[in-house]
Amino acid sequence: MTPMEKDASDPRSVRAGRRLCAAAVFCLFAALALTAQAQIRPTTLPPTPADLATNASYTNTFVVRILNLTPYTLTQYLPYITAKISQDTNRKVHKSMMFAPVGWPGTIPGLQGRWHYDGNWAFQMLVGNFSTHAYSFVVAWDDQGGFVRDSVMGWTVNSVYNSRARAIQADGSPYVGNVRLMLFFTRDKADVHYGWEVFKTVVAILNVFKGSIELIEGKAFGLFELLLGGADIAINGVDIHEKLDTGPDKWYVAAYTEPDSCDGDLCLPGIASSNSGGGEDAVIAQWPDNNGPFCSNLVVTTHLIRGLTTSEPGMGDTPKRLPIVNVTLWDAGLYNLYHDQAMAAASQNLSAVKLLAATAAPVNVHDPDEVRRQYLLRSLNYIHLIHSLTLAQKKTYDSTVQKMSANAALNDQEQLLLDRMIYALESGETMLQPEDPPHRIIRKEE
Repeated sequence: MTPMEKDASDPRSVRAGRRLCAAAVFCLFAALALTAQAQIRPTTLPPTPADLATNASYTNTFVVRILNLTPYTLTQYLPYITAKISQDTNRKVHKSMMFAPVGWPGTIPGLQGRWHYDGNWAFQMLVGNFSTHAYSFVVAWDDQGGFVRDSVMGWTVNSVYNSRARAIQADGSPYVGNVRLMLFFTRDKADVHYGWEVFKTVVAILNVFKGSIELIEGKAFGLFELLLGGADIAINGVDIHEKLDTGPDKWYVAAYTEPDSCDGDLCLPGIASSNSGGGEDAVIAQWPDNNGPFCSNLVVTTHLIRGLTTSEPGMGDTPKRLPIVNVTLWDAGLYNLYHDQAMAAASQNLSAVKLLAATAAPVNVHDPDEVRRQYLLRSLNYIHLIHSLTLAQKKTYDSTVQKMSANAALNDQEQLLLDRMIYALESGETMLQPEDPPHRIIRKEE
């Protein structure tokens, strides 16, 4: 294996991170991390753009499911887990606390695959991810002593690649840094209107990932239905309880990563949500590049299965169901691949059809091994190509993909960039140069 093609578990990544600690910039980051607890959560109470709201169950309990779709290992970060200090067993004293009655995941492994370097780093999934699953735990609260606020749980995402960096270290390894994944829980009397538009987008992306796993592994990925089953029902309109506001008492949950650096108390990641008042049941969170090279290479999607807390008129004796918070941590390259495929599949735009054909598995090949090989190569090239875009190009391309999914007309700049992307993908290229004429693409050396 060459330095340009690395296994995701290569220990050099850890050693690279240790070497970086000697650099002044990393020591500054380490100092910021010590005080980041006051920075990453706004001083105002929810709802923030990152918060989701749902009904409080009669048992003051809900389920969290964390799915790690990155090549990085997650380990619990105890300083940010407030549940560990909630150990008062005196039942005669009213308490205000959040706790995890059966514990929480200590270590969550990452995806199996390889890293490739071609002007930037791209992760490629390989066979070996069939057992990928969400890690579940239960969270509960006691609010007899007052509503529970500022409860948090955290994990360290270890040795995150600076994927878009052209610079590599002398031994061929990337620059890496640790990032915190944070979950914030706030018990309150929320006054929100429920929505579910982003919910459908998040589940569509997860379904594309499921199809990718099945193609790579060569068999049905039934275990993944545990995460998608309830969501699919809601999307099809069968589960009408998803949209019901069945109780005045609610709680908020927000999930996003800690930034590498942050200015001010109101520092929040970029959020994709159709409802800024906390009533959405899914959000997509990613830090922009100016908050750091490591946190910006991770995406967090959160979608709720709101459950049911009471019987509605005319529904009979409906069973009570706990709310479920589904948190998915994505490698940004994989997220871009599956997100853009999902958006293109929903579009009637002719260019979207071409884009999907250039990134999906070939339809005119019958040998399963060759189908897998071509699909893996196309996926890898697309991630490299996305990472090679300038910030201005990436902003334009993101707008292009969103417009395509809504079947909206593209402007000349968006159409030109999309044509260049499709041309590059069809030619097997991995890089665009902004100063080049529209169809002069840098050709990858064989």
